[in-house]
Amino acid sequence: YADYDAGNKKLSVERFSKVLELVPDQPRAHYYLGLMKLEAGAAAEAKVHLERVLHLMPDTRESAVAAELLKSME
Repeated sequence: YADYDAGNKKLSVERFSKVLELVPDQPRAHYYLGLMKLEAGAAAEAKVHLERVLHLMPDTRESAVAAELLKSME
């Protein structure tokens, strides 16, 4: 999370992607990858990650944000 917080998006994408290779259902990795993919203009990739957030961590602040972002993408 430190790389993400520091604004090092490229390294963050690499590290969160590696996390998902090791633990495919890690919800926060999906959340942050979804945010970064959306910011980078990769809406289709962002959507996949944000949808996983809804399934993996319902009723959380992250899932509420993911739902709003998905709604805005329609």
